[in-house]
Amino acid sequence: MRILVISTIILSCLILFSCTKKQTEGSGKTETRIWVDDTGRVVELKANITRIAVSGRIAQSIVYPIAKDMLTGIAEPWSEFEKSVIPSEYLSLPVHGRIYGIKGKVNPETLIALSPDVVIDIGANMAESRSDMDAFTEKTGIPFIHITLDKTNLDEVFIKLGALLNRSERAKQLADFTKKVYSFAENTMKTVTPKRVIYLTGSRGERVIAHNSYFSSALDLCTDNVAKFSHIERMSYAPFYTNEQLMLFNPEIVLISSICDKDEIKNNVAIQSLDAVQNSKVYFFPHIPYENMGFPPGPCEIFGILWLLNTLYGEKITFDYQAETALFYQLFF
Repeated sequence: MRILVISTIILSCLILFSCTKKQTEGSGKTETRIWVDDTGRVVELKANITRIAVSGRIAQSIVYPIAKDMLTGIAEPWSEFEKSVIPSEYLSLPVHGRIYGIKGKVNPETLIALSPDVVIDIGANMAESRSDMDAFTEKTGIPFIHITLDKTNLDEVFIKLGALLNRSERAKQLADFTKKVYSFAENTMKTVTPKRVIYLTGSRGERVIAHNSYFSSALDLCTDNVAKFSHIERMSYAPFYTNEQLMLFNPEIVLISSICDKDEIKNNVAIQSLDAVQNSKVYFFPHIPYENMGFPPGPCEIFGILWLLNTLYGEKITFDYQAETALFYQLFF
C-alpha cells in the first residue's frame, strides 16, 4: 500500500510538472538576450525589440532615422522646423520628457505607461552614466542602456543601434553616409588652410560654441575655431563671452545661428566692430531642421560638415554639395 501511495504521488507530480512545462512553453514566454552597453553594464533585453523610448534630444535625433516606427514617445516636442520635415504620423507621439537637463524632466509614470522594451540613452559617457542607467531601470522596471557618442564616431553608434534593433542594413546605410562625410572633411582639410571662425548663438548672439566642447565637433573638424577659453565645462553648451574676449578672438569669419535675431546682431557694437563683419565675412547657418550645427550632436553635425566645407572652401571640395545635402535629408528625415 505504501509503495502504491508513493507511486501515485510521483506519478501525480510528473503529470503536474508536464502540464506546467507545456503551459510555460505555450504561454508565449518572451525570448531574451544579453546586451553589454557602453558603460559595461550587462542588461537583459527582449530578443526582438519593437518598442523603444529615448533619453533626450541627442538620442531622439539619432534613433529617429533608424527606427522611427518603433518610437513609443519622444523626449522633447518637435520644433516648428522639425515639423516641416517630419511626416505627420510622428508628430503626435506623446512626450515623456528627458532624463537629463533642467526642463522637461522625464515623467516615470508616462514612460511606464508607454511600455517600451528599452530606453536608449545616447551621449557622453559621464562618470555617473552607469549608476544613472541602473537607477532609472530600477525605478521604472524598464531596461535602460547607454551608447556613447563622442567626436566623429556617429557611424559606430549607428552600427550598434542596428545590432540592438535588428536593423543592420538600415544602420549600414546611415553609417556609410556618415563615414563618407567624415572623409570629405579629412580630404578637404588636407588641401586648405583652416579658416579662423567663431560661431555665435543665442537670441542676441551673446554666446559661442566653444572650441573642444562636446558640441563643437563639426566646427573643430572643419575650421580653426578661435572661441578658445582657458577653462570650459566640456558639457556646457555655448558659453557667454565678454566683449574683450570677442575682440581677442578676432575671427576671420563669423558664423551665426539662425536663432539669432538679426536686428540684435546689427545693434551689437562689439560684433559690428569685428573685422570679419566689416569685411562682410558673415554667414547664417540654415535652420533646417536644427538651429545649430552642434546642438544636438549627431545628424545635424553631419549636415554642418557638408555646409561648412561648401561655404568656406567651395572651390576645393570634390563632392556635389546639392546632391549630398539631398541625400542627407532622404536618409535622416
